[in-house]
Amino acid sequence: MGRPAHPCRRAGPFPATAMIPHCETHSVLVVDDDHDGADTLTLLLQDYGLDARAAYSARDAGQIVLDGFHPEALVMDLGLPEVDGYAVAREVCAALSRRPLLVALTGYHDLTERSRREGFDHHFLKPADPVALVAVLLGAGQMTTGPAT
Repeated sequence: MGRPAHPCRRAGPFPATAMIPHCETHSVLVVDDDHDGADTLTLLLQDYGLDARAAYSARDAGQIVLDGFHPEALVMDLGLPEVDGYAVAREVCAALSRRPLLVALTGYHDLTERSRREGFDHHFLKPADPVALVAVLLGAGQMTTGPAT
């Protein structure tokens, strides 16, 4: 079975695929219960010309998607207080017509393999290198697991 011809346009359920590079994204949903972190990352992405929005909970993320924002990329904090980020990502993917680029952003050091199994395309440890994160969202980066240097 070959790789899809255009990975950004894959349809279907939340697949547990290998982490792969995606094409350029233009809209990003940042989900993080740390308001300052989510807002700062959102502003940074907006400075790069991306249509970025912040959500601070699973409920916020779902509401943003229900209100009509269909992100091409999802930057997900995995350690949300009410539900883990993997479950939120599955719910967001189920609500969208196309699977977004999935980027894990976490302070937990032992979740890289789980992120792969859950279908995430990239996995960053906090504090993430903002240049590497932006590069991934613009389609130029590789999977990163280490903290910023």
